Amino acid sequence: MKIWIKRILQSLGLLALLGILYAAFAPLPYDEVLPQEKWGAGASSVLPAYSGLQREFPALNGETSPEKAEL
Repeated sequence: MKIWIKRILQSLGLLALLGILYAAFAPLPYDEVLPQEKWGAGASSVLPAYSGLQREFPALNGETSPEKAEL
């Protein structure tokens, strides 16, 4: 194999190795902390978390009774 081709392949391999090492050890950015009013619904027994529920559950229509609750 010609020496210039060998040097090009070695240089590309070195660049690939450096890129892989950088990607492996570069720090990742942290997610932003949301304010408490945007946390949404969550379990109160654990640390509050952001969830998909962004509004309160709608009020029930009409009267409820134990018989209707059983249904």
